[in-house]
Amino acid sequence: MKKFIVTVGPSTEKSSSLKYILKKTNLIRLNFSHNSIDWHEKIIKKIKLIKKDAIILIDIPGIKPRTLNDKPILIKKNQKVIFYFKKKPKNNKYLSIPLSNIIPTTKRINKSNFFSVDDGNFKFKTIMYKKDYIIGSSYEKFVLEKLKGINIVNSIYDSKLQEKKYLQSLKIISKLNVDAVGLSYIQNAKTINLVKKKYPKLLVVSKIENYEGILKVEEICKTSDIIMIDRGDLSAEVGEENLFESILEINKFSKKYSKPIIMATENLRSMVNRNTPDKSEIIALGMSKMLDVDSLMLSEETATSKNWKIIINWLLNYNKKTKLKNNIFFNADNFNNPLFDKINSLKNTNVIIFLKKGYLISEIKKIDPSKEIFIFSDNQKLLNNLEFYSNIFTFKINLIDKKFSQIKMNSLIKKYKKYIFRKYNEVILIFTSFPIKGSKANTFSLLKKRNFN
Repeated sequence: MKKFIVTVGPSTEKSSSLKYILKKTNLIRLNFSHNSIDWHEKIIKKIKLIKKDAIILIDIPGIKPRTLNDKPILIKKNQKVIFYFKKKPKNNKYLSIPLSNIIPTTKRINKSNFFSVDDGNFKFKTIMYKKDYIIGSSYEKFVLEKLKGINIVNSIYDSKLQEKKYLQSLKIISKLNVDAVGLSYIQNAKTINLVKKKYPKLLVVSKIENYEGILKVEEICKTSDIIMIDRGDLSAEVGEENLFESILEINKFSKKYSKPIIMATENLRSMVNRNTPDKSEIIALGMSKMLDVDSLMLSEETATSKNWKIIINWLLNYNKKTKLKNNIFFNADNFNNPLFDKINSLKNTNVIIFLKKGYLISEIKKIDPSKEIFIFSDNQKLLNNLEFYSNIFTFKINLIDKKFSQIKMNSLIKKYKKYIFRKYNEVILIFTSFPIKGSKANTFSLLKKRNFN
């Protein structure tokens, strides 16, 4: 069963709405690009008061330029528009719209003859492209809403400027009670390591969204805690014809380094104004399952839509009724570990693991994803990270020390037996004790439900 992340916004900020949402999911997202600091602080306090173990991910803006229009603007077909940073160009015959940040370069590859706004939804034919402004002619009539991003195909963002922006936001966010930060337009491991060093308590969610990120995808996946595929920005930045190939590339290296994947942007966007999704969205959800994506993220579907309740319940129902019959990336024959071979060969069983450290995580992903894995640990950051995996369910327990006994384990299993044995009457127990980095689990026990009645 895939997990899902709910973005909280104006439509879901009331305590009654948050209570409803937190009964359905443990994963909440906030977008620091929108609303005030006070608003975020108030919402975070509400969430933690309702459910103290809720995991809060807050996306912080990079230096992607966003429009600074204070109200929606009607753009006509073929209308010429200047998008500018700081200094307004002298040419006044075109509609002028200010931007929040400098326009990125495209030095690596020839500049495209178009750019787009709003996650690639609306395109402009490029007339002139400079460091501080870009002029384009709109391909269609549309309404430009507030704070919409501009995307240039094959863009390169200034990494030093990006890091400066991240650290400015993190200085504020670190004082809030959040668990993970989403970094936009990650282009290298150096930026990730910088954030991890300065804020070691926070999980780093790397958003791979442009061509530079794809070039460094392996080092980004290796260094990050979690990977987010933002299909909207990624499509606009690498080109629509390269989107699916780029997703496969990100997925390949995320799996190689056993990092959970979040699939973001327009998962159920059509339901913002209707009660059922488009068929193309259903097919895309099925593909996410085949790719063994761990979490689906709802953005405007729950942040601004009045239909948010219908959308959440549709997704829950879809998750329950669809089963993973063919995970195209999982093949037990690829793994050479007798213990995990044995675990995968046992049918109709789930798995319990007691963990002190995170050394076993890469091994855990060698377990058939059709099995549910229940993890007990006293390591809160590890548990927060594991919450983002699709088939993993976590339990916080008191200190695991060298006196931690089988009796204590049995007591905990009995306490949570309605969850552990909800699907099967047998479960595999793995206990790693106090491993060193690089060590493997080498024993397991097969437990039966009747022994915990």
